[in-house]
Amino acid sequence: MIPPDIALLGWIVFSFFLMIDRNSVRGFALAMILGQFFLPEIWATKISVLPNLAKTEVVVLGVLIGSFVFHPELIVKFRPHPLDALLVGLLICSMTTSVVNGLGVYDGISNAFFRSTEIVIPICLGRLHLNTPERFRAFLIYLVLASVCYLPFALYEFRMSPQIHTMMYGYFQHVFVQFYRNGFWRPVVCFPHALDLGRFFALCTFLAAFPLRQDLARRYPYGKWMFVAPLVGLIISMSYGPYLMFVVLVGLYYTPRQFAMLAYVIPAAAFLWVILLFMDIQVLNPVVDVLARYNPERAASLQYRLDAFAQYSHVIRQQIIFGYGNWGRGRIQGLATDSKVLIDMLSRGLVGVTCIYGWWFWTMFTAHRLAAKTARVRFGRLAYGMAGVLPICLAFAVFDAALDPHIKWIAGGIIAIFPLSLQAAPVRIAPRRPEPSQTPGPGPRPRPRGFVPRRPQKAT
Repeated sequence: MIPPDIALLGWIVFSFFLMIDRNSVRGFALAMILGQFFLPEIWATKISVLPNLAKTEVVVLGVLIGSFVFHPELIVKFRPHPLDALLVGLLICSMTTSVVNGLGVYDGISNAFFRSTEIVIPICLGRLHLNTPERFRAFLIYLVLASVCYLPFALYEFRMSPQIHTMMYGYFQHVFVQFYRNGFWRPVVCFPHALDLGRFFALCTFLAAFPLRQDLARRYPYGKWMFVAPLVGLIISMSYGPYLMFVVLVGLYYTPRQFAMLAYVIPAAAFLWVILLFMDIQVLNPVVDVLARYNPERAASLQYRLDAFAQYSHVIRQQIIFGYGNWGRGRIQGLATDSKVLIDMLSRGLVGVTCIYGWWFWTMFTAHRLAAKTARVRFGRLAYGMAGVLPICLAFAVFDAALDPHIKWIAGGIIAIFPLSLQAAPVRIAPRRPEPSQTPGPGPRPRPRGFVPRRPQKAT
């Protein structure tokens, strides 16, 4: 059994030395992915004077320090982006909401530190290390390979119950009874929840089966069948949310490019529903009634989420500008929610939500423009796939905590790559070669259309 404090503090040192690798993408991928795979959940190391260090903080701090020490050339090339103003506004709002609610300046600084390690620094690290199409593609391939290696742990918990986190750190990170379904167990391993692991497998299945399939086939034996491993992980997750996410991603990938903007209707509709909910207009109750005819258990789960939204909307409206400072101060006892949007609105109010989700919407638009700019090059297929991933994850964040760490790294990479697509020369299709009869040069002149040669007359 590993003491959680030792694992967290030791990972800062370990990820720091992983960044020694000259291939910064490989070091970045190993440090971030392995930390997400095996570090303890819901545990924070308490050090006097310093803010508490949890899984999210130690993963990004080690990579950030290693980047400054071993890859200073990337730091020098890093340039600010206009969208950074929204991220700075998020940090300012995180400090302001603590001061407004009487929690003090120290709490505000701690709150801003947590928001920076949760959102800002992962995005910046993605911009730093995934700043070219080749680096971006390599990182996604590492992500698929990691899902293949993680499958045995998921299969073990599927049959033997979620025990790996308990065996490693001595405690379970969630409510154990939630993960028994249909005679088997939903695997969790060291993720926060089975839904998080299911979404990870859904994304990797989509990448390996569609945008990256040709790249995997060229690099690895049987690479074109590598999607089978994460697909098995997705199936045994037994979670309807990841199933739906995978189906929607595949549907958007095969949508004609002239209709690609339809992908952004989904998150826009989801946020419009949130606005209507704050106006006490509930439009999803008929959906629950229809779902109850086929799956009463899923209908009850959806109804619970809708009731939580309705009750929390009244609490949020009491301090709608800057929120309550943190989730615990405004939480209704006995009523939980998985909605990332709802938690952010309760904690940081309308100002904070506008900053962070305004950034996400603009990043989605950037991904769409990148896919359009690279439509005729090899990277275009992958860019088009990512243009569907970002809006779907944002739409799922309305009902769940779907903005996973690897999605933030991907978003940062897209922001870094897009300026390169503007600088690149446009790709043109070569003109069609003329027919041989139309080619000028020596030889008999081509006969005009309708020409009939005269028959020579016999000499008399």
